[in-house]
Amino acid sequence: MLLEMRYAKDIALAIGVIILLIIGAVVASASPENPTRQELLQTVQHIQKLAQETQAELEAEKLAHKMTSDALTFADKALRDTTNAFAVYKSVAEQEIARGNKAIIERDHLLRKLHLAKLIMSVLAVATVAFVAMRIPPPLSLYLGAGASVAAVTFIWLWL
Repeated sequence: MLLEMRYAKDIALAIGVIILLIIGAVVASASPENPTRQELLQTVQHIQKLAQETQAELEAEKLAHKMTSDALTFADKALRDTTNAFAVYKSVAEQEIARGNKAIIERDHLLRKLHLAKLIMSVLAVATVAFVAMRIPPPLSLYLGAGASVAAVTFIWLWL
């Protein structure tokens, strides 16, 4: 029994040393180089939380990108529609300008004809007044002929 007691003390001493070694290992493992299980668990939870936040930010950025892409598509469509509308407007305007230029050319031609006709009528009126004024005595024929010629030319150019 003594022998057993003696071994019991050795066994107790060995168990004490083992417990001290385990406690020392646990304390030593809590260093920054060797984190504990609890610290590792907290780190993993923190990483998961960051991953969720990052995923939420990524989803928000995807949504913003989609909205920007949709706005760009809408703006591109509006640009194409505006370009097409402007092209139609431009072609219609060019047609109207061509019609206007043609009308101006025709009016100019007609105006030249009218001025030529007025010039011919003025010359005929002055010649007629001169032939009539030849029948009137000389001092009066000069004044009446000049006045009648001016009146005839004025009437032709202003009222005809």
